[in-house]
Amino acid sequence: MPKDFNPDRFIEKGVLKNDVLDPFVVASFGFGRRVCPGSRIGLSVLYLAAASLSSVFDISPTLDHDGKPIDVEPKFAAASSVSGVLPFPCNITPRQGRNVESLLQEHLDTEML
Repeated sequence: MPKDFNPDRFIEKGVLKNDVLDPFVVASFGFGRRVCPGSRIGLSVLYLAAASLSSVFDISPTLDHDGKPIDVEPKFAAASSVSGVLPFPCNITPRQGRNVESLLQEHLDTEML
């Protein structure tokens, strides 16, 4: 199914497949003279945010009353040409041995540019 998360669609023998679209090649950020000047910074910030969250938290599906994971049905709000994912139930818990409170406090004490 196209909506299922299946990394095997993009990886073959442990290596990224050649036919995976590069976001810089397709028109995600425009092209030519009209290319978005912040596209590289935007992708880097998203990568760092995802890596930071996944290194500190375990993200898992919510369990039903029998203890089985509840399947998430992806739903999107298509208000315009850009669609955002709607909220869905999940469990976000600190990883074992991670002091999340101090990490969050450090983040809250930083001055935004």
